[in-house]
Amino acid sequence: MGEGFIKSKALDDRVGCAILIEMINSDTEYDLYFSFSTREEVGSGASAAAFNIKPDYALVLETTTAADIYPAKGDERVCVCGKGPVISFMDRGTVYDRDMYKMIFDIAKTNNIPCQPKTRVAGGNNARQIHVSAGGVRTAAISVPCRYIHSASDMLKFSDVIETSKLVKAVVNKLAND
Repeated sequence: MGEGFIKSKALDDRVGCAILIEMINSDTEYDLYFSFSTREEVGSGASAAAFNIKPDYALVLETTTAADIYPAKGDERVCVCGKGPVISFMDRGTVYDRDMYKMIFDIAKTNNIPCQPKTRVAGGNNARQIHVSAGGVRTAAISVPCRYIHSASDMLKFSDVIETSKLVKAVVNKLAND
C-alpha cells in the first residue's frame, strides 16, 4: 500500500514469526531458543516451552494495537505506526521487568532506533505464562504497531518491522554479552 504500509490478514503474530525466522537464518555468536506457539492471546502455548527451556531472559515479539486514527487522542492511541517498535511496561497479564524495559529504550537510543512506549494497559500475549514459568523469567515484549489488529485487514508500516528487527537483534546482543 502507499506510504510503506502493508495490509494483510493475520499479521498478528506473523510479523513476530518473520523476525524470528530472520534471526534463525542469520549467524549468531551465542545459543538462542526460538518458540513458535499457538494461542498467544491466552499464553498457553508458550508455557510448556518456557518451563522446559528455563531461559535467563525472554523476548516476546508480536504486534500491538495502533489506534492512531481519528478520533483517538492521547493514551487512547496506544502507539503510532511509523514511530518504531513499541515497548510494554504492563498489559492485562504481565508486569514487565523494569530493568529490561529501561535497557531496551537505552539500546534503542544508543543505536538510533526509533522506539515508543505502549501508552495503555491493554491486551496480552505469551509473556503472561513465560514470566511466571520455571521459577520466574525476566521478560519483555517488543511489538510492531498494527492498525485494525485481529481483522482481515491488519495494517502496519514496513519501516516499523525493520526497526523492530534491528532492536530485537541489539537487545539479544546486549543480553548475551552481559
